[in-house]
This record gives sequence, structure tokens and C-alpha cells, in this order.
Amino acid sequence: KQSYLSLISIEENTSNSLKKQIENYENILNDCESYKKLVSEKLASLKQEFTDASNDFQSKQRKYNELKAKFENNTSTDRGIRALLNARERFPGIINTIGNLIKVPERYEMAIQTSLGKSVSNLVVETDKVSIDALKFLKDNRLGRATFLPLNTIKPKDVRQDTLTIMSNLPGYIGIANKLIKYEEKYQNAILNLLGNVIIADDIEHANYI
Repeated sequence: KQSYLSLISIEENTSNSLKKQIENYENILNDCESYKKLVSEKLASLKQEFTDASNDFQSKQRKYNELKAKFENNTSTDRGIRALLNARERFPGIINTIGNLIKVPERYEMAIQTSLGKSVSNLVVETDKVSIDALKFLKDNRLGRATFLPLNTIKPKDVRQDTLTIMSNLPGYIGIANKLIKYEEKYQNAILNLLGNVIIADDIEHANYI
């Protein structure tokens, strides 16, 4: 009888131990299920964020590539500009378009392109006489139109120092457009005429505020 009771006691202890182990594993399993659900939700969220970011990047990349191609290749240059660029041996005073005379850091290309607009194709020429002769050439040959920036008469534009001091302390202010690009000093008046009073901000909201 003693042996039988001892056996029953051992069996009970073993049973209780197994129950506790089962409970522990069930708790671990529940924790794992909760963690798995949390990880799955986080993963789904990250996948959605990645998809949104990827779509946004591709959209901006396409727009950037279009603007860059337009900026670098001057696709907006009309027939008259192309004709004059091809006739520079006849008109040595024709220098080049604004777009080909400036170097713009990538991060500012869109802002500068937007600021210049069609003026990116304006022709810088040495004197106003060159522009008169070139216009006559275009008219006589029906080759279209062109806009000129004669270096001997073009007037630079700027931002008053007191105004600049105030704006430079406003949120989002980056700088004056002509200060953000590179160009040869001899073309400075032409560049300043188009960009010397253009303020560049980090986004449209700040630009409107400034």
C-alpha cells in the first residue's frame, strides 16, 4: 500500500509538472502569436511605406529627368535660336544661350529651371548691334524669333541689402538664385538680369511666405 501511494504521489507530481510545462509553452505560444501579429502588422506597414516612397521617387525621378533633359539639351530652344547658334561663324558676337552658360548643382536644377522658364533659351550676345543684325537675319530668312541679352547694355538686377538681411533670417530661405550657380564673370550682368532678384526657398510654402 505504501508503495502504491508513493507511486500515486510520483504520478501526481509528474502530472503537475507536465501541466506547468504545458501552461508555460502555451504562454510562450500566445506570446509568439502576439509577436507574430505585431511583426506582420509592422511588416505590412513598412511594405506600404516602401511602395508609397518608391512610387513618389519614380514620379519625381521622371519629372527630374524631363527637366534635366530640357535644361541640358535646351529642347525649348525654338527654330530661331537653333538657326543663330548654327550661324555663329557669321555672327561671332553670338555667345550662347543662358542655359549653356551656367552650371547648376543637381539639388537646385528644378528651382533654377522654374525660375528661368523660357528665358533659359535667351541668347547672350556681345553687343546690341549683334542682336539687331541677328534679328534681321531671322526676319529675312523667316527663321523665327529670338530674345537677346546684349552684354554692353543689359542691366543687372539685385535684392536690396536690407531686404536680403530680413529674408535671410526667414525659415526656408536658401539664397539668391545667381549665388547658387556657377558661370564666367564676364556673363554676370546677363545672369543677374534674370536671376539676381530671384529668391530660392526649400519648398513652396516657405517660398510663398518669403
